Amino acid sequence: MNKKQDEEFQLTVKKHYIWGEQYDWVKDPKRFEKIFHGMRLRVFLKELHKWLSASDLKILDSGCGTGFITRCVKSEVVALDINLWNLKRIKIYVGRADLVQGDVENLPFREEAFTSVICTEVLEHIPNPSLAIKEFLRVLKRDGLLIGTTPHVHPIWFLRKIFLTTHPANE
Repeated sequence: MNKKQDEEFQLTVKKHYIWGEQYDWVKDPKRFEKIFHGMRLRVFLKELHKWLSASDLKILDSGCGTGFITRCVKSEVVALDINLWNLKRIKIYVGRADLVQGDVENLPFREEAFTSVICTEVLEHIPNPSLAIKEFLRVLKRDGLLIGTTPHVHPIWFLRKIFLTTHPANE
């Protein structure tokens, strides 16, 4: 794939996440995927609670989807997603979050607005992950905490592709 084809593909992927994806990560997973995401959530939350403290007054859940992580965060949380459908769905699960439609590559927040930024399973879906990380660092307080995950090269991810894929092919 040449550079122009890659840029066109990345734009197609971004458009998919803005307008096309309508998958409720809280309600829709069935069978294998429900078990998989339940295990992933338990592992993540166990680690998250080790890192977060009472001083984490304002948290950004960046690329929140339909609130898979947001609904489990006890602190004040801002849920950001590029997809308006996701934000409408998150209201079902999380009444206390501030909801913001936005792009992780261009966050609509002032500098040092958050004590922590959470970004799980998002960076692998965007055209410029390094730009998103720069944005996370910009909106974090000086001693803030960036907590993120991306898929690991592990057989479970291969199996997930066999059972259910909700994102564009070859992403």
